[in-house]
Amino acid sequence: MNKGHREVGVGRDMAVAAIVERIDLCPACHGSESTLKPWAVKHGRAIVKCRRCGLVAVNPQPSEEETRRIYNSEDYFQGSGFTRFGYRDYEGIAEMKRLTFNRWLKILERYVHPDNLLDVGCGTGILMQVAQTRGWRVTGLDISAYAVERTAARGYEVRQGDVVTADFQEASFRVVTMLDVVEHLRDPVRHLGIVSRLLSAGGIVMIVTPDAGSLSARLLGRDWPHVKPMEHLWLFTQRALISLLERAGFEMLWIGRVTKVVTLRGLGTDLRESHPWICAVLRVIQGIAPILTNKALPLPLGEMMALARTRTGT
Repeated sequence: MNKGHREVGVGRDMAVAAIVERIDLCPACHGSESTLKPWAVKHGRAIVKCRRCGLVAVNPQPSEEETRRIYNSEDYFQGSGFTRFGYRDYEGIAEMKRLTFNRWLKILERYVHPDNLLDVGCGTGILMQVAQTRGWRVTGLDISAYAVERTAARGYEVRQGDVVTADFQEASFRVVTMLDVVEHLRDPVRHLGIVSRLLSAGGIVMIVTPDAGSLSARLLGRDWPHVKPMEHLWLFTQRALISLLERAGFEMLWIGRVTKVVTLRGLGTDLRESHPWICAVLRVIQGIAPILTNKALPLPLGEMMALARTRTGT
């Protein structure tokens, strides 16, 4: 990546020189020449797409100062809404997340028995709570001070930071989970390379991320809810994610699409402002079958899971 400088405001009366990264080569398939082509503009941000692997990327990338302001705010977890930044009410959907995480951990446990697990981007510790009930020893990591405080209040071991800054010993975890994380990382190859060193021999990384090759992504284009340029710096196809993991030193175990447990009422609230026509369809469904309104339903919402392990001898 080539780096240039510009002035980025970080307050009404303050600006700092921040590094903005313009992407020349796809970080996933990383060919010898640029395969990136203009794809869309959303919220004032240019977005490109790789002609080879289908990766979608914000280009140029937001500065570190810009992204830090989003994640350091308590509002990221409550009140800012699905259409722009963060969650409408993270704790309010905790039960749906528990049901979802339980389903995802069952897939993981086809490949590894419960052992010690590091949850990168742990939020308020909901995955850790579910994993512990299934027999895992859990540790959390998140860049948000608010998230770390809430996780610690639940009684879990948790550190603030990311895998670059956290002081974990190498080969100290059997599994590292990164659920809805990799799309937020400014340098996913570097982060995944560090994750590979945190894992014991044959250890597994579990990634869940939006699938830019999913039906919903292809139908909705720039209006796909996961196209959130200030947060989702990258949106991977399955091919792109496989390439990224292999570049970082992993070998694939499994990749496929997964469901999330939601209610139609909650989904409609999340999409009310950004996709009113979808909300209209949901209201029709609820009118025909009102029993479904608050029922927990596992739905395909454009997410995929990848499981990969460290290569033997790494």
